[in-house]
Amino acid sequence: MKKLLMKYKVNMLFVVIMSLVAGMAGSHFFNNRWLGLIIALPLCVLYIYQVYQVQADYRVEHQRKKHTNKYR
Repeated sequence: MKKLLMKYKVNMLFVVIMSLVAGMAGSHFFNNRWLGLIIALPLCVLYIYQVYQVQADYRVEHQRKKHTNKYR
């Protein structure tokens, strides 16, 4: 599941542009003001997950190791 969610990188600029375009199209064509929000919420959640996962992976890789030399 992680590999699937991390497959496509989502940029916050992309999320904002998609929500604006979907909101304007939904308001104009479908008379639905909420379409932009419906499109933007899953993209925002995916963006937040990807940022959190990158930070968590970095934290795991760069943990401080305790020294084992007891005479140090």
